[in-house]
Amino acid sequence: MEIPLRDTDEVIELDFDQLPEGDEVISILKQDHTQLHIWIALANHLLGRACFCLLEGDKMDQADARFHFVLNQSPNNIPALLGKSVLATILGNYLSSYAWNKPESPKGAVLCEEVKAEL
Repeated sequence: MEIPLRDTDEVIELDFDQLPEGDEVISILKQDHTQLHIWIALANHLLGRACFCLLEGDKMDQADARFHFVLNQSPNNIPALLGKSVLATILGNYLSSYAWNKPESPKGAVLCEEVKAEL
């Protein structure tokens, strides 16, 4: 993927197979006021990669980081929310899994309500 640099003819090339850390990618995208279609293309790719990480079974941290990146850009992204829910279930965090499935409420608020109810 090529990200055009603002006010120049130069581009930054990101190889989907060797993406830098999420914070670094976000910094690049924000710094150069990248167009929306590039953000969307990157998010869709990261969702696919996150699902493959879940399937492989030994890359849960990578899956979580990719879902987290997408949700930072689009908090109501249904595939990313479901991915976080599946990940939480795999890790045995059933309360958190349930909270990720509540689209009408932010995850944190739902989780706090559930934890308070169990205390």
